[in-house]
Amino acid sequence: MSIEKAVENMILCAGLKKTDRVIVVSDDSIVRAAEELQRRGSAVAAKSVLFNLDRFGARPLPALPAEIKTALDDCDVLFVLVRAAADEKVNELKTVRRPLALHNDHIKHINMPGLTYDVLESAMQDDPRDMWAFTQRVFDAVQGAKEIVVRGKNGTDARFRFAPDIRWVNSGGDYRTRFQAKGSNNLPGAEVYTAPAEADGVFVVDGVLGDHLAHRYGVITTTPVTLELKGGRIVKVTAARPEMQKDVEEYIRTDENANRIGEFAIGTNRSLKKLLGNMLHDEKYPSVHIAAGSPYPHVTGANWESDAHMDFITLEPTIDVDGRRVMEAGKHLL
Repeated sequence: MSIEKAVENMILCAGLKKTDRVIVVSDDSIVRAAEELQRRGSAVAAKSVLFNLDRFGARPLPALPAEIKTALDDCDVLFVLVRAAADEKVNELKTVRRPLALHNDHIKHINMPGLTYDVLESAMQDDPRDMWAFTQRVFDAVQGAKEIVVRGKNGTDARFRFAPDIRWVNSGGDYRTRFQAKGSNNLPGAEVYTAPAEADGVFVVDGVLGDHLAHRYGVITTTPVTLELKGGRIVKVTAARPEMQKDVEEYIRTDENANRIGEFAIGTNRSLKKLLGNMLHDEKYPSVHIAAGSPYPHVTGANWESDAHMDFITLEPTIDVDGRRVMEAGKHLL
């Protein structure tokens, strides 16, 4: 693995300029890569500062540290390379990651939650420009869709309908110019997503569960979770493992919209060969994932919110967009 190559591609995707003021927020899980990014950032940009969240107390942190919050007032480009952290009382999505993403409209926020060295080796070694082009093709195929049907041999059979005033987002990883959407510039890139207006049917999760459950359970192909969707919400959870079912059921009761489907997305990285049990990487795999909870209203334009956001990946789906087949058993047809 080449950390140097991965960091080089991160800087390419961010489009760093010599006038940029850069902040890297990281933790003990990815120290070598964060330090390399800070070092290279200092060589390219006007300045580059590194903060380690683990130096501010036990994780998950109940709030964004004041020192980082102050530093953000003097920042043009922000890289967030942190592990997902949550317990029964505190979820850093709400207390740290969201405040980082939404601190200031002018900051170009590059989001890499849950980044690992395996992710860098798998998804950040290739020249990203081909990925940008293909993700644009998928975006063009789904933008403006009224209905998408997802079926699979695993039992998935679900319909998603979309409202014209809710935006699709191209999250291909090309952030060289102005960021595409405030707080939503994920790396590795390679997905298109939106917030569905309606969702009904059965969605079988045999890939990975999101948020902190990805680390807890990893790839769940042999122990899938089945979600029953009705009226845009998860109305029933069935799992092969009782503890997994309990964890998902508790998560989607986080608040009144935690069981509402806030995201529909298609992964566009055709070079990925396997799942890692890491949602940052796995949601870019050629497949479909949905999420319960926040629709990222500041990005999609949806008119509701939640403090939760848990992704669910189904494998080898067949996707029909307004009757046009764009994926067959997990293979892109575009």
